[in-house]
Order: sequence, then structure tokens, then C-alpha cells
Amino acid sequence: MDEIRIKDIFGLTYDDGKMYIIPLYLPVVLVYDFLMKRTEKLCDYPKDKMDNVAAFEKIIKCGSKIYLFPCQEYDVYCYDMETGKYTKLLALDSIEKNLPPRVCFCVVKSDKYVFAVCSNPHFIMRINCINDDIQVFRPDDKKFVFDPAVNYLFSACIHDGILVYPYCASKIVEFNISDESFRFVELMGTDHQYPKKEYGYLLELVVNNEGKTWVSNWYGELFEIAGNQMRKIEVPSEVSGVYDDGVSTEIPRIYRLLFKNDKLYFILQSDSRILVYDIRSNTFSWKDTIPCTWNEERRKLAYTVYSQMEENSFLLFHYNESKICIWDVDQGVTDEIEVKIGMDEIAGDDYLYECWGKNLSKMDDLETYLFYIKYMKSKKIENNEDSCGEKIYHALLK
Repeated sequence: MDEIRIKDIFGLTYDDGKMYIIPLYLPVVLVYDFLMKRTEKLCDYPKDKMDNVAAFEKIIKCGSKIYLFPCQEYDVYCYDMETGKYTKLLALDSIEKNLPPRVCFCVVKSDKYVFAVCSNPHFIMRINCINDDIQVFRPDDKKFVFDPAVNYLFSACIHDGILVYPYCASKIVEFNISDESFRFVELMGTDHQYPKKEYGYLLELVVNNEGKTWVSNWYGELFEIAGNQMRKIEVPSEVSGVYDDGVSTEIPRIYRLLFKNDKLYFILQSDSRILVYDIRSNTFSWKDTIPCTWNEERRKLAYTVYSQMEENSFLLFHYNESKICIWDVDQGVTDEIEVKIGMDEIAGDDYLYECWGKNLSKMDDLETYLFYIKYMKSKKIENNEDSCGEKIYHALLK
């Protein structure tokens, strides 16, 4: 059976031996079974989102439900795997009328709840996974200064009943889960000058079991926070500064910070290696000494999507190599997965096939295009310039 490789992944999550995937150029949710080592389509997007393959970016599973959070759309959905039906949980335009072209969420699961933090408009949504009851919390306008430039990926975590995440260049937001109150911590020691204001924005935040906090910003700087004081930690030159990935010169090098066993792990967009910072010895080291080699046909981006798998293992999507790495904090990369789906499953769905064909030019993949025109032989080819490739292919077959 012909299979196509899913080279671009927008979001993924792991639960109970399966990986749930949002591919970038197909309006579907895929599921990969680690036992069967097979990928299948779980469901299409909701009908009103089928025309936008970039509708959703974040995905999380809770029980028998899949929650989808938007990117270039403004609705949050729940898909019930038992009933096979979607429910629209929230329309963002009911919260804010002047919405940006792209919205960014960070999603954290805690017991029976899913907490979703949106950076712009700024709010926290709490979903009860049992009955899908939703509550939306917004900071007091008198305490919150709206910053329209805050619209990028960031991290959040829950520690000691507090949902914590960074905001702007000098703020940390604390949301008390019990009494549903906000607290803004104005950080001191952020008198650094940047070529552009947005480079100073704090993106990544981790808190260890003792409550110690570290943050990194767009410019690759790392800080330890005590109270509201920021102490800068000098990082290796490979991590500092913004990054040129061949398309953009303003990419943050650090994609994610993870904390395990008294160590900070830097998941990078600019390098396939993992940088490690030991908080006890105050020293840095590289987890893998093999330097990164780039596929020149794709953007020079290493890890762009991640999900926790087990306690000490993570799924890391390597964009440049179009593969998912299973990475263990002790053992390093233990396996690599190429996500593939049967061509028959796509070709058998006329709408999905049409949507897939419209996005072929964005996939930079000759093999995928050849599969597409191979399967065109069973479909009507219109007499126009768009079908030249199909005509040439079938002429060569004869």
C-alpha cells in the first residue's frame, strides 16, 4: 500500500500508548498507535473549519475526548471519540472583538481539568473534562495593561496550586486555582536593551519542586528568579541571540525549557543537540556531541513541537528532518518515527484529497506530488495548465 509521509506537524499529544497529531496541510486529526506502529485518521476537522488547514495548533486528550485549540481560527472544539461528534466550547470573539490574525495557547492538564492560557486576548479557560463545563477568567483591567505585540508561543506550568506563566518582558502571571485570583509579579533587573522590543519578551518558564523558577526570553537569555529579582545566567554562545533559519532572521533559538532531576534541558530550534544546565554545579554540557547537519531543502529548524510521553521521556518533532524523536532525559534519543498515512485513506475521501492537492506546493516533497498525480489517473483531469504535471506523468507511464 502506498503511504505518504507527514512532513509537517503542527501539534501533538500523547496518551496511553497513542500519539494524537495535528498535521499542517490536512484538515484532520491523526492517531499513531505505538503498539501497531501505524497511523490512521481519527477524525476530520469540524465542518466549518475544513477549509483552513492551519485552523488548530494545540491538541490535548482527556479521557475519551480530544480538545483542539485554534491558531488561525477563533473557536475551541471538543471531539468525543465515543460519539464521534464535535462540540464548540468557546468562540473567542465572545471574549474580544479585535482579535489578532493568529492566537497562541499554552495548554496544561491537571486531574480532571484542562487549563488553556491565551496570550492575546489574555485569558485563562478552565475545562472540566467530565462534563465540559467551561469557565473563563480574565485579569482585572485596572491591573492589566494590554500589549498587542504579545502573541507568540510560551509555556505555563502548575506548581503548588498556582498556574504560572510569563508575560511581556518583565511580568510573571500567577493564577490561584483555588480562589481563582490573579497576581502579577513585576520582575526587577530587566534593564537590558534590545534591537527590537519584542526580543525581550519572556517565552519559557519552569518551576522545580522547591519552587525555584527559571525563565528564558526571545533573545536566548536565561534568568533565575528569586522573589521578583532576576539573576542572569550566562549561557553558551550557541544558545544566545536570535537565529536565522534560512527564512527568518528573528527566530528564538530556545524552543522549550524542561526541568528534571536538578537539571534544565534546553530544547532548541537551532540545534539537534540538547543543552543541559546543572543547577547544583552551575555548569552547562551538551547531551549529544554530534553536531547538527541540515537538510538544505527545508528550513533549518530543529525541534518545533513537543509533548511529554512518560515521566522522563518526551516526543520531539524535528522539523528539518520531518521525524518525531523519542527522547529520554537519561538515555537520549531512543527511537525515531516517520509518520505516514495510507494514500488510499486520502484518495478515498474526495474533499480531503482535493484539500491535500491544493496544499501540495507548500509541502516541498517530490515523492508526495508523484503520489498525488499517480492517483489522479482515477479522477477527471481538467483541460487547463494546472493539470500539466498529471498529463506529463501519465504520458511517461505509457
